[in-house]
Amino acid sequence: MSLALLLVSVLACGGVQRDDKPRDSGLTVGADTDTDADADTDVDTDTDTDTDGFTDVPPAVDWFVTATSEAALELSGRAPDDRYGVVAAAGDVDGDGLADFAFARSGDEPGATGETWVDLVYGSARFDAPVVATFAFGEGDAPRAMSGVGDVTGDGADDFVVCASGASLFGDDAGVAWVLPGGERWRGDTSVESVAAARVHGTPGQQVCAAVVPAPDLTGNGVDDLLLGGRNAPGGDTSGGVWLLEGPLSGDLDTSSAAVSLAGHGDGAYAGSALALGDLSGDGVPDLAVGALGAGPASNAGVIDIVLGPLGSGSLQDADYSITGVDAADGVGARDTIGIGDLDGDGRVDLIFSAPGDEENELLVNHGTIYVVYGDDLIDAPATSLARTRFFGLRPDQYAGTSVAVADLDNDGDVEVLFGAPDEVGITSGALYLFDDPGEGRYSAGEADGLVVGTGFADRLGTSIAVVGDVDGDRDKDLVVGAPDADTIGEDVGVAYLLLSEVAP
Repeated sequence: MSLALLLVSVLACGGVQRDDKPRDSGLTVGADTDTDADADTDVDTDTDTDTDGFTDVPPAVDWFVTATSEAALELSGRAPDDRYGVVAAAGDVDGDGLADFAFARSGDEPGATGETWVDLVYGSARFDAPVVATFAFGEGDAPRAMSGVGDVTGDGADDFVVCASGASLFGDDAGVAWVLPGGERWRGDTSVESVAAARVHGTPGQQVCAAVVPAPDLTGNGVDDLLLGGRNAPGGDTSGGVWLLEGPLSGDLDTSSAAVSLAGHGDGAYAGSALALGDLSGDGVPDLAVGALGAGPASNAGVIDIVLGPLGSGSLQDADYSITGVDAADGVGARDTIGIGDLDGDGRVDLIFSAPGDEENELLVNHGTIYVVYGDDLIDAPATSLARTRFFGLRPDQYAGTSVAVADLDNDGDVEVLFGAPDEVGITSGALYLFDDPGEGRYSAGEADGLVVGTGFADRLGTSIAVVGDVDGDRDKDLVVGAPDADTIGEDVGVAYLLLSEVAP
């Protein structure tokens, strides 16, 4: 199928929730009469005058690509059922001024067996011969959480952390976060144990760490710190928790040595399943958003707890604000579903998060919803009461918002919101949606400014996405996206893609 035909098909599939625009009516923007054949009564402009519940914006015509047609690099798994395709930003590990990134076969899919691994890929002006270091892990270790974390070792170079929540080096399922020191440029198969500058582990059953985010010197000693979220608490109960390790880090450490510990609020909460850090309160001090997937008013409705900085030890039951999901299986606070950025341009960051299992439109089961809660709106309330901006999936079982990212990709001062919808059905086989500087309102995914789609049936592209910084030296930020069920040399081998900023508008 040609790219043009594919675009027409996608627009047709989403048309039931999008207003008539110049593309479907033939009118120019600003026309003063409604002469097209659709059922809307509004003029074809960007002004929202009808009652369909969505905010009128141009459809996804600025940026539409298939992942394989525009990828600067694609790496795949090695065998059927690998489901390779977890992606992450790694920072500038080798110190050459270009951002690096990571792809992984995590092994955490149901029924997955065999060796797992992480590919650390170094930034370059070209990717026809990428430099890759591969770190292998044992079966069940599941290296799912990974991130560049700044300089947590205190040696002046940016470090990279890989977490294997199922690792048992320090007891069954204690979990380990390996700190790989910056300033290095490894190649080929590399032993994570031989190069790690530090290891942070839990106690048996704790499964450290489910999430890791950069934490620039929260303790005030001049060295960056390490912030980890754990699916379980010490001792193995499922309340979860968050631990801040004060840099510089070296040797073997456990979560009991954390400078700040935040306990989850009850067994089954899984607090720390997702983390984000930023100044939500506008006082100049970073605040912490913690996802607790198992908490909330119903099973897996989920909660996001906001802890205002400066951070201190305690319980998330005492969080300054709690934003809750509404219905069972909404999935608020799930892994990779929280971002922070200044969407309204007021100099104060805002909270972007999703409920991938949401079905606010009861005719579209599990369509998924992405919420924006502006920093000055924070109170204890359900997400549906707080969010003045929302994005909705197009179809049933799309699970829009399975992954979320926020960034100013083109350095124009406006923030873009990106989210993955891996269970997009039909021709697209998963999708990544981009909204460029959205204002307040309710948006259908079909109104996105940009769209990346999978290549084959049921690729599940968008399961994992990340903005990774400038990998090729053009000063614009670039994207990576995973399609873990893509079929290459066999079924569900999985593929991860690098998309350079030049493919976007």
